Amino acid sequence: MPVYQPSAPPSSSPSHAPLISRSKPPIFLVKSINRLSSYPSVAPGIDDPNRLLNKRFAKNMKNLGYMLIAFWTCVTTCDAGLAGWLSQEQRDWTFIESVGGMRVTLKSKELDVDCDVSGTRHITKKPTIVNSGIGVRKLRWTRAGSTIRLSVVTSVFEKGMSSSCGSLDLSKVPSGSYAVEYLDPDGTTHPLGTITLP
Repeated sequence: MPVYQPSAPPSSSPSHAPLISRSKPPIFLVKSINRLSSYPSVAPGIDDPNRLLNKRFAKNMKNLGYMLIAFWTCVTTCDAGLAGWLSQEQRDWTFIESVGGMRVTLKSKELDVDCDVSGTRHITKKPTIVNSGIGVRKLRWTRAGSTIRLSVVTSVFEKGMSSSCGSLDLSKVPSGSYAVEYLDPDGTTHPLGTITLP
């Protein structure tokens, strides 16, 4: 029975570290595969079960390699976007107050949401924490009848992000008076004021 010999890994660009090391596979793995190939057949007249087992093992390792390459490609192309997506979190009102609070003002059909998750500004309350590594990923809002509910989603700070909440375009919302509330992840609401859309 032939002894398994590890094949050389594929070459990679010199500007990037290879996904699989150029060093030989761990010796314990090579010995384990070679030990499998030395087992005797359990019955004559049938395919060597060790060969079938080795083929199955090689196929599984090949599939694992493909998955690792796909994962590495995703990580390197998404860059920090993957970290931001994995770290996103909808914040509750306790967090909003700890970074200085929130104030809403209406400018024509645009709702300005004054909030800074860095905790470096006093908006409606004195900040009690400072965050240097997170930013606002999304400013969500929904309308239910005459109520507009807001929620802030933060994540690891990425290029193009800001620690401020920004504003919302309400041009498609019908004219009238609306109560504005902050919505916690558990459904609890906190009043922010009332606006009148022209």
